[in-house]
Amino acid sequence: MATAYTENLTETLTYWPPGGNDGYGGTAYGNPVPVAGRWQDKRVLFRDAQGREVVSDAVVYVSQALELAGMLYRGVSAALNPVAGAKEIRDVQQSPSLDGDEVLHKVLL
Repeated sequence: MATAYTENLTETLTYWPPGGNDGYGGTAYGNPVPVAGRWQDKRVLFRDAQGREVVSDAVVYVSQALELAGMLYRGVSAALNPVAGAKEIRDVQQSPSLDGDEVLHKVLL
């Protein structure tokens, strides 16, 4: 059932959750997960987890909570590792509905 927060999440995105260190100084990722979302190529000034001012490449509204440092791709992929065009999640935000029944999840890439 579509709600006010989810009815416009019409795109299928692919999310790779962060899985820790890959043993070579990089990040390992979990299996790809399809996520409903709405992707906007939009620049927004924000502070990252280290407190630095950075500018996003995109703002994405998604149907579920995603983790910082995960990778998100605009499209469907079954690849075990993030594909070209996937972007790192650099900020996660949540906004509950007024009645508290739903949460709007927003990530900045």
